[in-house]
Amino acid sequence: MNMTRETRTMQLPVMLTHDELFARGQELARVKDQHTKAADELETATIGWKTAKESFANRISEAEDRMRGLARVIQSQRELRDVEVADEPDYKVGVMNTVRLDTGELVSSRGLSEAERQRSLFKPEKAGKGAKAAGE
Repeated sequence: MNMTRETRTMQLPVMLTHDELFARGQELARVKDQHTKAADELETATIGWKTAKESFANRISEAEDRMRGLARVIQSQRELRDVEVADEPDYKVGVMNTVRLDTGELVSSRGLSEAERQRSLFKPEKAGKGAKAAGE
């Protein structure tokens, strides 16, 4: 009987020659260099990406804050502004009224302090009256 052999291939360990070992060492050095360069580029890109992401996030947040503020102003039809006011004592009632000078509207009212309750017995003369009196 004649037996025919069937052949196939398998992955099996094979001892490398000196030249093959040297070639693998050179390849390892090239791959290691490629790896280092890729890792460095990834780190640079990651830092750049994080910085860009933070910048965009800050810009978005600032815009959202401004939109909320504008929406409140539009909804209430009012906004805070610097307005001149004056404190006017009302000695009869015993309160200090804070009044807007642009509209005359009462802004707030509080009780007079002890020092504020003490009125001067002598009202300061205005320049016009004093000058008139001196000229008479």
